[in-house]
Amino acid sequence: MNKWKHRLAALLMVAAVLLSGCTSSGSDTAEYLESMISSVYLGEHESYMESVDIAQEEAEDVYLDRLQSESLYFASRLGFIQSDDTLYRTMAFFRRVYGYSAFSVSKIESTEKGYQAEIEITPVNLFVEYEAEIEARVLQFSKRVSEGEFDGQTQREIDCQYCNDLLNFLDGKLDDKIPMGEPYTMTITLQETDGGYTVSGDDLLKIEQSLVPYPEA
Repeated sequence: MNKWKHRLAALLMVAAVLLSGCTSSGSDTAEYLESMISSVYLGEHESYMESVDIAQEEAEDVYLDRLQSESLYFASRLGFIQSDDTLYRTMAFFRRVYGYSAFSVSKIESTEKGYQAEIEITPVNLFVEYEAEIEARVLQFSKRVSEGEFDGQTQREIDCQYCNDLLNFLDGKLDDKIPMGEPYTMTITLQETDGGYTVSGDDLLKIEQSLVPYPEA
């Protein structure tokens, strides 16, 4: 299998527009940051909605759009095209995967332009730990295609079976044991804006890459 592509950040740049809120102290900012991560990556919106002026529907739309973007990225990494037959199952899978990740703001310091925060993250190492087995399944499915097992089926039908084969494998691994990585700390910046702070798209991408990492390309 070819080396996996670098992770895409387009949706995160859109999501960053919504991530500004009023804060008055370091502790408030830490709570805001944790609530933002919970909203964007876990779909837990209540605390975040108290920090920023958005409706639940808006926060949920950002979360669902991110799940969709992640699902499309997953397909691009593994070499197939998502369709309505597989997209919603893949989104449900990533809802589950991100739900196992853990994080907390361990330190936050004021700077001239906002705050610098240290986030302790315990990642879900599903794709890293089972990289070799995933590659083996990709090659196995490719062999089945080349041997004519799916002759007469459309590419969409083949992609659907391929996606479901991968998700069955990955869901089974999660059922057996959650492959958690060692906790580590990353640093991000909250830039001061009118009435609050904004997390950049680049830092959002860093958080996403840390919560559920893929193998290096």
